[in-house]
Amino acid sequence: MKNPQLSPDGRTLGSSSQGSRIGKLCWAVLVSDRSLLALPVIAFAAYSLLVLSLIGIFILALRLGNTNPIAIIITILLSIGGYFGITFITTFTSAALIGSATLRLTHKPGTAFDGLRMAWAHVGKLSVWAFILTSGGVLFRWYPSTRSRFTEWLGERLLGIDWSVSLTFTIPILLFEGHGIRTSINRSARVIRGCWGDNLTSGVSVGSSLLLLVVFGFAVSIVLAVLSQPLPAIIAALLTIGAVTTCNTALNGIYRAVLFQCATQGTVATDLNFTDDDMAVAFQAPRDNFQ
Repeated sequence: MKNPQLSPDGRTLGSSSQGSRIGKLCWAVLVSDRSLLALPVIAFAAYSLLVLSLIGIFILALRLGNTNPIAIIITILLSIGGYFGITFITTFTSAALIGSATLRLTHKPGTAFDGLRMAWAHVGKLSVWAFILTSGGVLFRWYPSTRSRFTEWLGERLLGIDWSVSLTFTIPILLFEGHGIRTSINRSARVIRGCWGDNLTSGVSVGSSLLLLVVFGFAVSIVLAVLSQPLPAIIAALLTIGAVTTCNTALNGIYRAVLFQCATQGTVATDLNFTDDDMAVAFQAPRDNFQ
């Protein structure tokens, strides 16, 4: 694949509209086989059980008292453990979806069971990867002002591109090429640089197609809050976040599988209505570079 063509003003064409279109194409792939729909459903069920369990433990910690050392320890462990649990669910589901979608793109049987079996075969590496993402996420939440500066510095120093962009193909490389995590990150960065160039950021947001779900879910939460039902409102908000997260994971997993096939095999999934433009807008040079 050749490097993406930029528009005359130096920006990749159609970021928002292209994201909506790509989201619809990925959703079409997801619903084309009902077995694939089981993956985001399983992820949402796991997320819901985790959230409800954490809420129960958190309520118990509050009853112990805010000044009780045990309550403080429980709260801290609860926050870190919950964050890791959500990250692991997202990582594992993403791996299963990428695995099954990649198999389908290569015209091989690719059911949800195949994806789950492939992800389970690499559950150790995926757990370590989820731990790394959790550690980085906790650091950036505590020091949000350092996030963009640190990721930019880290990516440019080690890989030559933005750190978050360099991680795009880490999971499919773990699944299909059998490398360790460090090698997979470097390999992912090399693939992206070879196809899209240097100094890149994410070009489109596939999750923009989930806006209606976000609006509906938080509208329900607001109504419950107005009716003086704080706990149901919180649960509804958390479940909305879970639904959006799992759906977004599913759509991004499929898109990454399509991009990975294009980047490593040079073929665009035209039979699924994807085009060269859909591949080109995946990453783009930062706008500041053209001012």
